[in-house]
Amino acid sequence: MTGCLTEAQLERLVRGPVPRVRGWLWRRHLRGCPHCRARYDELAEDRRLVAEIRAALRPPGSESRRPSDG
Repeated sequence: MTGCLTEAQLERLVRGPVPRVRGWLWRRHLRGCPHCRARYDELAEDRRLVAEIRAALRPPGSESRRPSDG
């Protein structure tokens, strides 16, 4: 698919932030390309699931504990 975003570009958009002009061009492409939009949505969902899993695996109270508390 000529003109489509690369996997690296899509991942960068999901992670954010992206330089303003480049990000604008990529987001504009996403609005008009169902293939790239679907892949972007998949990557965003994967990122959300990984964050949920990490949070679930974190020991209770670890998010409020600082190294100097210990």
